[in-house]
Amino acid sequence: MSRGGDPRGAVRLLCGLALTLALLAWALRGVSPALVWSAVQSSHAAWLSLALISFLASLSLRARRWGTLLGVHRDPGPFRIRHSAVFIGFAGNCVLPAHAGEIARAVVLHRFARIPLGAALGSIVAERFLDVIVVLLFLLTPLLTVEQLGRVDLGALRLGWIAAGALVLVCGALLVAIRSPASVAQFVGGLARALRLGRFAPRIVISTRALLSGLDALRNPSRSFTAMAESVCMWGLVISTYWAAMLAFDITSPGVTGALFVGAVATLGIAIPSSPGYFGPFEAGLRFALGVYDVPPDIIVAYALALRLLIFVGLTTIGLVMAVRLGLSWTDLAARAAGSSR
Repeated sequence: MSRGGDPRGAVRLLCGLALTLALLAWALRGVSPALVWSAVQSSHAAWLSLALISFLASLSLRARRWGTLLGVHRDPGPFRIRHSAVFIGFAGNCVLPAHAGEIARAVVLHRFARIPLGAALGSIVAERFLDVIVVLLFLLTPLLTVEQLGRVDLGALRLGWIAAGALVLVCGALLVAIRSPASVAQFVGGLARALRLGRFAPRIVISTRALLSGLDALRNPSRSFTAMAESVCMWGLVISTYWAAMLAFDITSPGVTGALFVGAVATLGIAIPSSPGYFGPFEAGLRFALGVYDVPPDIIVAYALALRLLIFVGLTTIGLVMAVRLGLSWTDLAARAAGSSR
């Protein structure tokens, strides 16, 4: 790398920063800091504690599901290593750009459990397919309920149609990747040659095959069912996090199905590439989702602030402690993640 740095990285950083500022400005419009602080002070600590416990439990279940996906051909390694890797990786997503924490947790598993890096990354690809399917189903649930249809606005209904289309596309892509991985790798190779990527084309094909190998567990009916069941339970805990936090602020009108909608929209929002910590997309997602149920903007921002402190600050702290216990540093993880993503 030249001394001037990577210009593409600088462009991505600037684009992420611009998106963050734009979405934050939209989410915070018309909000009174005094009313936000008053709402935070009036929140119920017991419900917030339950929200934190539920979220931490979801990450533990994620580590278990990771073992289900990894164990189809090999020993998935000790649960404690996968558990630490998940926390470290998600903490990395809070401080590293472009979801680089996903690579960091694969690196941790590779280093301490001797799982091939390609297999670890491939299993994360399988995770993401399952996550998207479950989250889209959760998003559609309140929109398919007759009682809820009269309570959502046109924007939410349009989002529902988009989610339905995305669900069909994701399921179709997953079926193709599971049944014809060689054809997918061949298509990627042809695309790389068409784009004249030269010497990088073979490496791209090899990487694609390694990532597709992570879908092997989903070719096994028993493991596929287990992984999907674990995914539903895991995301149920995540939704419980949003619901408990809503109760902490006396946000009761959306109900359980509303919590499904709020959690799904927030999750899809933070999937948008932005600055580290998902600043902007997270707040904007909550502003949109809770705005559907006519929750006051000041309460929404207070709710988002509490969740950010619980999830992002708490998760980063726990991940840092786990990294230190394994003898790792964030600098080491960031460097390895950057090297693996090239």
